[in-house]
Amino acid sequence: MAALIKENATMRNFLTIIVSINILILSACSSIGGNKTGTLDNQFFEADKLTALDTWQLKGKLAVKTPEQATTANLQWLQNQHQYKLKLSGPFGTGAVIAKGNQDRVEVLHNATSYTGDPEILGQRVLGVALPLDAITWWARGLPSPNAAPAVNRVSDLGEIPKSFQQAGWQLSFAKFQPTAGYLLPTKISGQFGDLSFKLVISNWSFQDN
Repeated sequence: MAALIKENATMRNFLTIIVSINILILSACSSIGGNKTGTLDNQFFEADKLTALDTWQLKGKLAVKTPEQATTANLQWLQNQHQYKLKLSGPFGTGAVIAKGNQDRVEVLHNATSYTGDPEILGQRVLGVALPLDAITWWARGLPSPNAAPAVNRVSDLGEIPKSFQQAGWQLSFAKFQPTAGYLLPTKISGQFGDLSFKLVISNWSFQDN
């Protein structure tokens, strides 16, 4: 009986990890000292400039809430064009959780457990909905994904800084932006899809030449 309870707890823990990563991969931040949307003097949201930005790294915290539980993890995300590597650490016991892949395939590693497969199938099995893999790479920059259904109910301020939009069933909200290395980037992003939700708090953006 004890062994069965331990096995069930391990399975729930692993499913929580997969849910957290898929919210990042398939959906996907309050910066210290960040500015609130609408108070950025003389700052304008340059969508074309951000669209061309495809190599970047962010660090922050991810809070995920499901019907079963809520958890928070430290996050590192490295994006190099269509390739990505995510590292989550903090809430899942010993060892980090690493996900790496591209829009066609993802591999999740945690201690001795691994899962490899089609990201959309993974999202369908765990979240009950298949979303475009690269959506979060656009949402993280405050942009709707061009590879999903067009965003609706878009709300922006006078500087065209996005406040919210809906896409692929998710309600995205952008509470704060901050000028960084010539870009105006989100530092607090919230997403809601039914009874799933996340908050991404970005403490650092960095870039390198392609």
